Amino acid sequence: MKKIIVIISLLFLLITPIYAMSVSDLVVEKINNEDGFKYAYDPYWSQYETIELGNLDNDPEEEIVVSFGASYRNDEEDNIDITMHFWQIYDLVDGKYKLIKTTWANQYPGGLILKDLNGDQRKEILIFSHGGAHYTNIYLYQWQNKEYKKIWEDGSGCGVEVLFNDAIPKIWIGIPNWKKPGWCYAAEPLWAVYEWNGGTFVYNEENSDAGIEKEYIAYWIEQ
Repeated sequence: MKKIIVIISLLFLLITPIYAMSVSDLVVEKINNEDGFKYAYDPYWSQYETIELGNLDNDPEEEIVVSFGASYRNDEEDNIDITMHFWQIYDLVDGKYKLIKTTWANQYPGGLILKDLNGDQRKEILIFSHGGAHYTNIYLYQWQNKEYKKIWEDGSGCGVEVLFNDAIPKIWIGIPNWKKPGWCYAAEPLWAVYEWNGGTFVYNEENSDAGIEKEYIAYWIEQ
């Protein structure tokens, strides 16, 4: 019994430092974004930030993925704080977690899911990001050819639903139903269903609601 207690205590000590980390512990003070501005981690969005641990690449160690909001002060527009949603990947290098990737999404941070979709023991990264009053973007990244590559994306102002517990992972994208008299964003949308085919999410017309116009269907074409 004493040996079991000691083993459990050691495991707890090994696991605790990672899960005890907060996003602010990891994020660098300034983020140089491709728009030319330097963003700083913004604690105002801390209730929406996420930190997840999972094996994403070919090495045996688990990576840390963080999703958070960062802002900069735009002096040319009446000192308005401009917020962007960023997410970062940290890899274990020489016993310490090192930042290896920073990417921006939409305006405000949403959820973050790590899930092994194709059973190769490496988890894919699903990022949710919000913009405006009710728009949600969704991005899917995967480790390919020694880099994290975006393999699918979509977005909706009518809702995004994810089901990964099914035999075939699915994503529902809400589509405006403007052909229905009196329809508004508070009403039930049409639902476009995307199913995982082993490499990406593809539109399943049979399982989707009838009447969805083709321009609303997103096909991610790898370059």
